[in-house]
Amino acid sequence: MIHDCMRKAEYSLIRKLKHNTESEATLFGSAIHKALENWYCLPEDQRELSAKDSSIADTLINLSPDSEPLTGALESIRQFSLKAQPLQWLGDGDKRSIYNGIKILKSYFKHYLNDGLEVVLDENFLPYVEKEVEFKLYEDSRVVINYHGTIDMIVRNKISGHILVCDHKTTATLGSQFYNRIKPNHQYTGYVMAAQRCLGINTNMFLVNGIQVAKTKAEFARQTTERNLEDFNEMTSAVVASVYNLLGAIDANNFPMSAPSSCTNYGSCAYLDICSSPGSLRETIIQSKYSDVTNG
Repeated sequence: MIHDCMRKAEYSLIRKLKHNTESEATLFGSAIHKALENWYCLPEDQRELSAKDSSIADTLINLSPDSEPLTGALESIRQFSLKAQPLQWLGDGDKRSIYNGIKILKSYFKHYLNDGLEVVLDENFLPYVEKEVEFKLYEDSRVVINYHGTIDMIVRNKISGHILVCDHKTTATLGSQFYNRIKPNHQYTGYVMAAQRCLGINTNMFLVNGIQVAKTKAEFARQTTERNLEDFNEMTSAVVASVYNLLGAIDANNFPMSAPSSCTNYGSCAYLDICSSPGSLRETIIQSKYSDVTNG
């Protein structure tokens, strides 16, 4: 965030502003994550949707929070739908509608039913899914930098035995732009570092699980890359430089905005409403559309 746009860093990290309405893109992606978290924790013989279950899945659009849990892959669909309920107002033809999300998940479950991957279990036999991690990345006389995040899952290839740190990525396209963002990628490098340092996972392999979000098709792509000490050092150097850039901006009270690429990532920046308005109106917009997360 600091590297992409200093103004966004000011609003998010310094002023801790959060838009009162979550964007459609992030909400839809979070709902897909919720479904996959449930699906990959199922025994393999419960991951398949029967023809009957597939028909039932199509009805799981308007659900109340107290809806009854289901079994197998149907429960994964239910978890998606519950998380995505704020998107109810989107028509079935919208690529981020609940209807389209269910269609994507049904295709995903069929496509990867026998993919040969199993979730790695920790010492308490709990699956490594949506695992929060944090470790000290860097320290000097002025700053201590902790890396923290959430690893989507850690899996093992049952044939090769390779362990892979995995990130689910919903995207509008699976073309060259998607593949070109896999390595170098400091976020992904950080996940591998965290798996090693926090969880004691002996792997340098990373898997991106790409899921296309489109109206007329459901396509998927996976790419495995490796990280090494050089990648770790490059990532650490970039993070330290960004942190000191932010400290300099704080000292100078100057947070320049970047435009336009950072304004349109993941649908749009959460602070686009502010930056696209005249300076005289920005504080009014902040008061009406944003909350200070430190104050609840």
